[in-house]
Amino acid sequence: MFIYISRFLLFSFILLSANLFSQAKFTSKNAIGDWDGGTSDWTITGTDADNIPDENDTVEIQVGHNINTLSTQSTRICKIINNGEITINTTYPLYVYGNGTTSQNNGIISGSGIYWQVRSGTLEGSGTMPNAKLNISFQNLFLDKDLTINNEIALASGGNLFINSGRTLTINDVIKASSGTSVTNNGTVIVNSSSFFTLNEPSTNVFFSSSGNIVWNTSLAFSVPADGGYNDVTINSSTSLDGNLNITGDLQNNSSSPGFSFSSGNILTFNGSAAQEISGSGINNIYNLTLNNASGLSLGMGIAQGVLNINECMQTLNGAFTQNGITINLKSSSENEAGVIKVNNETDFIRTSGGFVCERYFNASNHGWRMIGAPIENTSLNDWDDEFIYCGFAGADYSYAFCNNFCSVWFYDETQATAGNKNDGLDSATNITNSVSPDNAALIYGSSGTTTLSVSGIPEFDDISFNVTRQGADNAFGWNLISNPYPATLDWTNGSSGFYDDNSSVIDNAHYIFNSSSGNYVSSTNDIPHSQGFWVKKTNTGTSNLNFSVSQTTSEYTTSFTKSLNGINNPLKLVLTNDANSYYDVCYLMSSPYYSHNYEPGIDIYKFLTPDPYNVPNIYFLDSAGRMLDRNCVNSNSSGQFYLDAIPGTFSQGNHTITFQNLPQFMIGSCLILEDLETGIITDLRTDSSYTFYHDTSSLSPRFKINITLDYNINVNNSTCFQDSSGSIIVFGNGVSGDYFSLYNDGLIIDSSYFINDTLIIGGLSAGIYNFSTSDTGSCSAGNQEIIILEPNQVIADFSFLNDTIDITATGNVKVYFKNQSVGATSYSWDFGNGDTSNVESPYANYTHDGTYNIQLKAFNDSLCEDIINKQIVIISNNITTIETNLINQSNLILIDNKIDLRDYRENFKQINIYDLNGRLVLTKRRFESLLDINKFDSGIYLVEILDKDNIVHSHKISKTK
Repeated sequence: MFIYISRFLLFSFILLSANLFSQAKFTSKNAIGDWDGGTSDWTITGTDADNIPDENDTVEIQVGHNINTLSTQSTRICKIINNGEITINTTYPLYVYGNGTTSQNNGIISGSGIYWQVRSGTLEGSGTMPNAKLNISFQNLFLDKDLTINNEIALASGGNLFINSGRTLTINDVIKASSGTSVTNNGTVIVNSSSFFTLNEPSTNVFFSSSGNIVWNTSLAFSVPADGGYNDVTINSSTSLDGNLNITGDLQNNSSSPGFSFSSGNILTFNGSAAQEISGSGINNIYNLTLNNASGLSLGMGIAQGVLNINECMQTLNGAFTQNGITINLKSSSENEAGVIKVNNETDFIRTSGGFVCERYFNASNHGWRMIGAPIENTSLNDWDDEFIYCGFAGADYSYAFCNNFCSVWFYDETQATAGNKNDGLDSATNITNSVSPDNAALIYGSSGTTTLSVSGIPEFDDISFNVTRQGADNAFGWNLISNPYPATLDWTNGSSGFYDDNSSVIDNAHYIFNSSSGNYVSSTNDIPHSQGFWVKKTNTGTSNLNFSVSQTTSEYTTSFTKSLNGINNPLKLVLTNDANSYYDVCYLMSSPYYSHNYEPGIDIYKFLTPDPYNVPNIYFLDSAGRMLDRNCVNSNSSGQFYLDAIPGTFSQGNHTITFQNLPQFMIGSCLILEDLETGIITDLRTDSSYTFYHDTSSLSPRFKINITLDYNINVNNSTCFQDSSGSIIVFGNGVSGDYFSLYNDGLIIDSSYFINDTLIIGGLSAGIYNFSTSDTGSCSAGNQEIIILEPNQVIADFSFLNDTIDITATGNVKVYFKNQSVGATSYSWDFGNGDTSNVESPYANYTHDGTYNIQLKAFNDSLCEDIINKQIVIISNNITTIETNLINQSNLILIDNKIDLRDYRENFKQINIYDLNGRLVLTKRRFESLLDINKFDSGIYLVEILDKDNIVHSHKISKTK
């Protein structure tokens, strides 16, 4: 049977044996006195051997009295009540040792020495410290008063500062914290100094303030706490921030230009529970603003004030924005980037007052047509009068005649198009007041160089529906010039709720934007940026509704403006150039097992011919019905013949070249043969990626035929996780049974097998680029084809926390913040070792009992690939830990020159903890030392706990002398 005794009882035994329960109270007697003045300067209650206050005593300075501390050594005290004045010596500090005691300063602490070299306790009162420093070491100081510090605050040796709720700490000098210390703000911190957390550990490691407020009155870069944010934030001086910031209360910014500025990619998140607000007269330069609060965020206080510049994305995950006086600017200062606002439905943005400006920057390489729309209600051409030089209509800069009968702005009216000529539908502007709306986008001729479109007014967030028309089956019919109506990127398709997904029964799966460099309309299925005009082609004759909704938008802010990318699904891209000028054209051959070789509306995409046929060439596929196709979609599981035509510009006849791109990744396993129907020349596209020919207006039409002969297909299964070998390929075909198939990686053979039943499976493959060879005689140039196996990013689990050993003696519990530092992960699973779990990215955990806890983090990616990391945290409390008495050795360890002799534990040592008489942890070590130096300890009695490798605690008492 074991008998247990608490560490508290053990300390009591030690205290009694040391006969140290006798404490005295010193009360000042005179208007001016000295610390070592004895009974002349002190009224002493109780017994004290030398009549000088020390670390076991309480000191009270009465109103009107001034006590000078010692000039020859440090002054130690247990508890202090100051109603008068204490003058601190400039060399030696005043130590306050009270464990769990409450000291008061209702007077003045003067001098430039160290006032509060604190070991633990609470400080309250209404007094001041005009010059003194504040040092905190070993234990916790709870600030339960408003305090202004004009000198430094320093934390060392495990010292922690807590600012209680409702209390304010004003800092006019440096605050510095060493590793293993912390500052927790539950009240308000006013920062007037440019030295806030600039020495030792940064705020991101040691400052915790998610429940506290910050008032920033300095140009120092704004500090982000370790737990990510604040309650209320007040900015009164221009400052910058390179990091993410969470606010659970309000932001008030009164700083003038340049204001409160974030860096690119940083996120300001409002995630409180009650309604939140941005107010003040200052300038907020935000890159990403996220709202995650069902109670919403008010932008302003109902009066004209402040500016909110959004450089990347402002979005709501939960709750609504209310524009209530602040001016919102969606900024754009670089190509293909502009600020956007992403909301989930039209009620997520409520505008009551305040300006709204939407910008779009672009740098045109040459003169040409721009396809423009506006995400602002009731916009007209007049809104862009400063950005363009208008010609040819009322209110323009120049008249039609002055511009040589040229009109620089055109709209489109499908009802005016005629069979064979869609250009008949172009309708010139008549007045600078002509409306520019989502169903009436403009073609505007502009010069080369940089332009920033800027339009202001009421932003469009409503759901919109308008008519699009197609008069007949002729290729000239069905074109409609429209624009993105929202100050956000329009998601073309995401498979369910994109713009095309909602309108797939009405329009083809492509939009067209004029590219002035190529001189052609470029088809694309890319997302559409705000302010962009674009063409769509209606699939059926008649009139139908085209529906827009903010639910179709995304938070992407880098979508290309007036540019296009390649198609999708690794197309064969054909680029036609000529040697007469720099204009070019592009078309695509798409392959998928879900396509057919026949024309399919909405999938096979019409060619939109150049508006400048005199200089610009065109290339397109022709189907059996004579349709000109910009994108011809074919079945990847069968062979076929596909006709191709090219049209030279009237003034650019001569040598032309077709370049075939993506050949190694297109329909792997097939032969690709180009036949010039005019010259009879045959080209194996598996060996030659370009073909040059002479072309003029008398050339044969169609000019080319592409023959695709498919002997076998290759399907690829990508790797499931990073650097695993779960990738595989499946090769199948007709009539290939008995042929061999060899797979190579970097020239080394990986596998060589024979087809069985026309099918071959090769597994156990890592990510990489593979080549192959085969004995199949119909395989063409197989060596020029590639099999690419992809892998996801590596998942690396990692996290950090402030201290691996935490004493909860003073508080009885601790709330530990775990900062997630994982990479490549999208979800997380935490086990805190105390029975609690979490899936939050960077969570808190509460600990109320001492012990060693194993913290486990599992990090996952979308494929559920995982990485696991384990770390330990030690919680200590002298009030609740029990010790088996049969394991306690009450005899003293041997001290050699104030070094603890630990040689008996050399083979069985795990950890040592040393506590003072008040139960405070003063030292923890996990590295063995034969002689542990404690010369820096104050003289006195200490409890030493040694944990062996079997987790058995051996307790000893030592007495350290000077």
